[in-house]
Amino acid sequence: MTESGETLGEKKRVDLRTVWPHELDFSRWLAENIETLNEQVIWEIDSESVQQEVPMGSMRVDLLVEATAPDTGERFKVVIENQLGITDGGHLAGVMDYMVAFQAKGAIWIAGDVSHEYVEVVRWLNKESSIDAYLFKVETIRIDESRPVPILTKIVGPSRLPHTGRSGGDPRRSQQVRDWWGRVLPGLAKVHDAWGSVRPTTHQYPGVRIPNGPEPVKWYVNVTGKKTMLGIHISGATRDEGDHYFNELATRQDEIHKAFGEPIEWDPRRYPPGTRWVTWKNPQPGGFDDDPDVQEHAGIAIADAMKRPVVATEGIVRDIPPFQPPSGDASGESQDENGAGESSNDSADPGGSV
Repeated sequence: MTESGETLGEKKRVDLRTVWPHELDFSRWLAENIETLNEQVIWEIDSESVQQEVPMGSMRVDLLVEATAPDTGERFKVVIENQLGITDGGHLAGVMDYMVAFQAKGAIWIAGDVSHEYVEVVRWLNKESSIDAYLFKVETIRIDESRPVPILTKIVGPSRLPHTGRSGGDPRRSQQVRDWWGRVLPGLAKVHDAWGSVRPTTHQYPGVRIPNGPEPVKWYVNVTGKKTMLGIHISGATRDEGDHYFNELATRQDEIHKAFGEPIEWDPRRYPPGTRWVTWKNPQPGGFDDDPDVQEHAGIAIADAMKRPVVATEGIVRDIPPFQPPSGDASGESQDENGAGESSNDSADPGGSV
């Protein structure tokens, strides 16, 4: 008994699957109760933006939301991966896949139990990359014979203000990246209408889908502080699907090189599993750290350079035959119930930064 004479109830843990038989059931509950996360993250999640089971190629992210950074007011995407079991590599690979596929800047991973090695992985992502990543543990309890009550406990998360793109979380840098795109995108939009849908952003390598081609195959430009690169980015695909698109392009490599007119790099690395890069590295300066007049000249050069991959690849990509999963495997790779694929250890960024 307490000093007031009240008798304390007994806390009892409830098996998560008696409350939510499937992870999809938990995702539906979380979508309707997103404020339980909003209270514990450093962004402001827009409760009206919540989408469930959002497809991208052959993948589906559990929840996709939009959030606002408190320091800049920037609005960006956050992916949420849910699992009722203990953290594992398949779900981690899923988180990374979804980050790339949806060009998200935040990730929330919720698990029924958490192992130490994945705590360290998420801690490393927050320390060494531009990703703002959270790892939560979910449990359900009851007091005496009460109805089960869900509890979300933050295990690890960003220890600083949120990143706003690959510029390291510095609001001044974020604005530099946005200003750079403001100078470059008008020229790209004149090269191809597909670029007209892109707006100035703090994301350092946005891509645009190549019209009438497979959804995962995109043209992209990647900007860093002092340089730029461009080419084709395959993302949002399974491992086998990514191999298919990359290999189909590679069969016409000589034709693409001839039309492009300069050496380009073919990078078959698989992290996330379905990601590939075909890259031309601009030897001239022209990054977001450069003076505005240098950026203006760089924007002209980049637009001129983008004409070459457009000419070299638009028809080829349009003619790539559809991916056909191996017989008896609808996804093209081993997946769990959420569609998370196998992982690898290579980098996903052609510029060498995360």
